[in-house]
Amino acid sequence: MDSKRTFIAVFLSPFASLIVLVVAFIESFVRGESIQFFEGFIVIVLFVIGFVSISFAFVILVGLPIHLGLSKIRVTNWFVYCLLGILVPLFYKYVDLLGSEMPTELRSTDYIAYGFGGFFVSLAFWVIAVKPHNKQINKD
Repeated sequence: MDSKRTFIAVFLSPFASLIVLVVAFIESFVRGESIQFFEGFIVIVLFVIGFVSISFAFVILVGLPIHLGLSKIRVTNWFVYCLLGILVPLFYKYVDLLGSEMPTELRSTDYIAYGFGGFFVSLAFWVIAVKPHNKQINKD
């Protein structure tokens, strides 16, 4: 495990969750649900801050210990990282919504957003922190 690459991955990978917001923003324009620019800009900035901060918290509190454990047992497969990156946020969201009376449509949207966000963040983390080591291990 390269500490420098892991440190860089911890701080850059949460920004990969913005892909979900960009897709949602484009989809709202395609459906014709555009809102006024200034109000939309404020909402987008708040979503960006929220998504990145939640992703950053997940990477620090859950992703980094998982990465340390996986690197200890020499697991470098991208699929394992992405699967755990999807399952952890989905489990968190499931526990978070247990007592909630949120409508089913909004629950499914939350699950989709957290699942895709976790996938992109974990894939970015893997590319930055783990993938370079795959080449190094294969050469050894």
